[in-house]
Amino acid sequence: NDDNVDVDYDEENEALLGDVAREWAGETSMHGVHLASDSESYSLWFRVLWIFLVVASGGVLIWQIEKLIRDYEKFDVSTAYDIKSPSTSLDFPEVTVCNLNLFSATLQNETGILAPTNEQELESISVPLEDFIYYTQFNLRPDVDVNTVWRPVITDFGRCWQFSTNETVAYPGRDNGLHFTAWLGQDDFALGGSEQFGYNSDYAGIVIFVQQKGTTINHQLPSVTVAAGQQSIISIKRTQFNREKKRPWSKCTSQAPEYTQPKCRNNCLNAGMANFCGCRFISDFDRTDLDYCNFWTTDEEFATCWNDFNDTATLAQCNENDATSCAEPPCENTLFETIGTEVDHSQAFLEDFNETFVNNNVDVFINYGTLQYEVFTENPTITFATLLGSIGGS
Repeated sequence: NDDNVDVDYDEENEALLGDVAREWAGETSMHGVHLASDSESYSLWFRVLWIFLVVASGGVLIWQIEKLIRDYEKFDVSTAYDIKSPSTSLDFPEVTVCNLNLFSATLQNETGILAPTNEQELESISVPLEDFIYYTQFNLRPDVDVNTVWRPVITDFGRCWQFSTNETVAYPGRDNGLHFTAWLGQDDFALGGSEQFGYNSDYAGIVIFVQQKGTTINHQLPSVTVAAGQQSIISIKRTQFNREKKRPWSKCTSQAPEYTQPKCRNNCLNAGMANFCGCRFISDFDRTDLDYCNFWTTDEEFATCWNDFNDTATLAQCNENDATSCAEPPCENTLFETIGTEVDHSQAFLEDFNETFVNNNVDVFINYGTLQYEVFTENPTITFATLLGSIGGS
């Protein structure tokens, strides 16, 4: 009957499968399986031992594959470090120079503007270039036109001046790179001490930023401060970062100078201040419909708002990477480390100049300490291809 036919068919299939299994066990290159299945050549206890060893090895294999997959799913990156030596020369970074005195007393009197509320008013009472930087030399060329190589830029430090060039530097050392001389104009420092205008310039000197071209200057960036009456030699060291861009290994965002973490945090502060106090920081170009926050007057209403803003969670969050969208660094950026050394003028030199010169003159050299620079490059530690290779034993 049909039931008997089905039973015979199942028995034939089982016999066929058994023959196939025995044939595979006898021919396979996995010697342990062969030894465990050969009942004609080996005793029972010997085959049981090899069965145990095969099962144990299979367990270890599964554990190793699982570990490889777990390591792959971490999506870690490895960082390669290299020191590059340019074959000819090296690009020079952008240099931004700000006077610690924000405004000109003469221009405040002429315009009647004590505290600016927008860019136009800020420009109208800021010290002009010809009264601030009066000498510039690059790569030992003394014929550099100050008015063409310096451009105005508005920052958290008021109206500053920025040097940018497409020329490269072929040699390290003090005389190769940028040399400029600035005049502080202490006799024209901003008016202060009145009931309407409480700002005073407590310090005489300049603030210098050395950054990748196009970087937005704000108070969160590293800087060098140079005092009056001294010569300052600023040695710069270049470091380049190339982070992995491919997701899911990538832990970076965009690239500098369009995106940097200091710029991101500063934008966060700007937005928080605009929403909280209804005014904007000088570096906020997104809310030009608002007036500048008046840090320079004795306005009690603003002072109260500023103090309250400092106590808010917004300020703390903007200064913490993980609390904002500023957690990830740029995928590509170049940083410049600065090391400043200040030297006093000799007595013989000072005998030819009066006290006004000593109180106002600032002489600065900015150069590469070495043309060699460091490069950090990220790559995936384990890709899908290397994962398969590890599993396959290649």
